[in-house]
Amino acid sequence: MKRKHTFPKIILSILFIIAVVASAIYVSSLTVGDHNNADKIIHSKDIKSTKSYTEKEKSNSDSSASNSNSVSDSKTTSAPGSTSIIFTGDVNLNQPILSNYDSSGLNGILSSDLQNILKSADILMINNEFSFSTRGEAMAGKEYTFRVPPSYVSILNEMGVDVAGVANNHALDYGKDAYSDTLSTLHNAGIPTVGGGNSYNEAAAPAVFNKNGETYAILAASRVIPSGSWNIDNSTPGMLTTYDPNELISEIKKAKASYNHVLVEVHWGKEYADHPEDYQVDFAHKYIDAGADAVIGMHPHVLQGIEFYKGKPIFYSLGNFMFFKNTNPLAAVKLNISGNSISCHIIPAYANNSKTYLAQGAETSQKSSAASSQAKSVYTYLQSISTGINIDSSGTVTPAQ
Repeated sequence: MKRKHTFPKIILSILFIIAVVASAIYVSSLTVGDHNNADKIIHSKDIKSTKSYTEKEKSNSDSSASNSNSVSDSKTTSAPGSTSIIFTGDVNLNQPILSNYDSSGLNGILSSDLQNILKSADILMINNEFSFSTRGEAMAGKEYTFRVPPSYVSILNEMGVDVAGVANNHALDYGKDAYSDTLSTLHNAGIPTVGGGNSYNEAAAPAVFNKNGETYAILAASRVIPSGSWNIDNSTPGMLTTYDPNELISEIKKAKASYNHVLVEVHWGKEYADHPEDYQVDFAHKYIDAGADAVIGMHPHVLQGIEFYKGKPIFYSLGNFMFFKNTNPLAAVKLNISGNSISCHIIPAYANNSKTYLAQGAETSQKSSAASSQAKSVYTYLQSISTGINIDSSGTVTPAQ
């Protein structure tokens, strides 16, 4: 009798094993599919609660009809497993720049080779030093006030901007309504903001990017505001300030506890000074002690020096990038981050007639000694005002041995 049941039992056992294996394969395929959708942008409203943004396409389809020659996004500059992040200096879309854009599109305000470099970055950050609005009144007694119609946010989309700093001394030039318009304009364009918001949590939260299996949190704050009412601690909307570094230090520590890499942009320093103030050095070191992997400075309108502290880079000021004054030389910086490794590369540039150009010699295809000298002069100048660094002929920055 037992023999009559042995064969059916074997068949049932085999069928059960097949079903288990098939189910495991199906579940595995779903997991792989989720991982392949990892390149999304998250803008945190606070550390515990985040809001997801679908990553915008950086392609010619984002460009306006007036810019048919825009360069498509290749995303080929990062090594496998490495994430490239470009920080530019201050961006102010003043009237001469807008006039160039109206007549010639993006090619009227950025050289095509520089466009290509910006779009190739995994993450591109600018400092948005103006309001996107048609509302508000200029702040009384302020020498320079900047406001741009919201439709021109298309410029940032065409550039491939991924995140905008909104903590600076011009973001609230036209008041709180205009500042709220700035935030909503950028968010509606798919560009997260850092350093400002309609609440403290929004202003203090990082923009977080998931790239190559690691998370990158970007924070921003200002130590230059013309009125205490701009401080998010005093009224809303407003911006995170860092006159006392402890508040930003606290936010850096929170971000470091949650994300792999923390990058900090700070608006600080003395205008047109090529060396940082003592407090800039002190604060930058404290930010890195708190967990920052790099500190990027803005505001002085000119380049300031570079330093490595505990192996982490500090760029005290990147000067202007697109502004109403041609404060040459200019530079952006590209960070390539992979695990615990971070490399730094200077992108030398200059401005003329409200258009920003890549310095000749920055591209390996430009061979002549005359062309090379323009980029080399930027590297030489930056090294001369820096401490304990070397910049080689390709613009790579390393600690001095």
